[in-house]
Amino acid sequence: MFLPAALLQRIPAKVLLRLPQSVGICLAVGVAPAYAHQGSTSWYALPDDWIRDALPIVILAVLILLFVLAVKTFGRRENFLESQVRERTRQINQKNAQILAQAEELNREKEKVDRVNTELIQMLNKLEDNIEQMNGQRMIIEESNRKMLDSIRYAKRIQRAILPAHETLREFFPDSFVFYQAKDIVSGDFYFSTRKMGRSFLAVVDCTGHGVPGAFMSLIAHNQLTRAINEYAVVEPARILHWAESGLSSLLNRGNEQAEQGDGMEIGMIAIDNKKNVLEYAGAHRPLYRITGGELIEYKGEPFSIGPVQQAFDVEKRFTNYQIQMVEGDMYYLFSDGFVSQFNGETGKKYMTARFKQFLLSISGLPMEEQKRRLAEEYEAWRGTGPQLDDLLVIGLRITALDPNPQKPAVSA
Repeated sequence: MFLPAALLQRIPAKVLLRLPQSVGICLAVGVAPAYAHQGSTSWYALPDDWIRDALPIVILAVLILLFVLAVKTFGRRENFLESQVRERTRQINQKNAQILAQAEELNREKEKVDRVNTELIQMLNKLEDNIEQMNGQRMIIEESNRKMLDSIRYAKRIQRAILPAHETLREFFPDSFVFYQAKDIVSGDFYFSTRKMGRSFLAVVDCTGHGVPGAFMSLIAHNQLTRAINEYAVVEPARILHWAESGLSSLLNRGNEQAEQGDGMEIGMIAIDNKKNVLEYAGAHRPLYRITGGELIEYKGEPFSIGPVQQAFDVEKRFTNYQIQMVEGDMYYLFSDGFVSQFNGETGKKYMTARFKQFLLSISGLPMEEQKRRLAEEYEAWRGTGPQLDDLLVIGLRITALDPNPQKPAVSA
């Protein structure tokens, strides 16, 4: 930069010394001639008017320089900010891409949930339809069950009607008890008693099955015994069982259908002739227990039941007629197999015949009603929490008031 000599002469030397070297050289080049032509020995000894004229220019130059520096600084700052903005923009775009990806995944999951909800709603609708159908069927079943139970209860009344009245039983056997407990509403077990030709008959009958099938069989069996004694005047227990065997087998094998093996009944029957002081017994799978003098004597009867011929028997069934001379005070027991076959609810063991014999021996001296109560307690204690498995029937009788002058002595078994 070259300034007029007159102007340069006015800049003080100390100002010129503080200027940058390039500026000072330019000023020096321009000022030297100015001072030279004035014949001055010091070119930087400038007059005051020159300083006054040059100062605004210097200030302007400094301002321009500062402006240039500011522009460069601003440019660098602007570049830095732009790089920061680009980085933040990149990060935001990356985040947006992740959010979009998550949103798409959520949409897919939502679609799955919507499908599952739709399927669940369909299943719920089907379930409601099924429940409605089941409720309708349940009402039909309940109505059928009600009618069936009404029929079974009426059948119970019919079955009860064939049992001897307590008064009749006490008339025939004054000192006796009956422990009778059906598994279902109706029973396959029943007891039979009548009087014919001076003899008092008592039988315990266990028909095939229990419930309704057993009840139907009990009606058939009762009819066979009644006809044998009252219509045909058969008075020996063995002959009565033989007659019932023939009649029952004929009935069960009637028609084109053959009876199943095992259909029929088990029976123990006694007939007491008070004029002769004789008790007669015959049995089919049902024994007679006699307790006399503290000892239990068992009359086993036959090892087969009454009913259609079983394959194990190729000959006609025959029944033994036992004659027992009665002794006053003796106890006799007839029973079905329900008591001895009961399982213990805790141990799962059967009651068994040996235990039953010991228990009867222990209570045989008690009054009849007390024996009946003790039997019920013993059964419930043994059964515990387990279910009743079969019909129960136990009859006990004590021999009292024998005829002191019997017609003729009977043969003791």
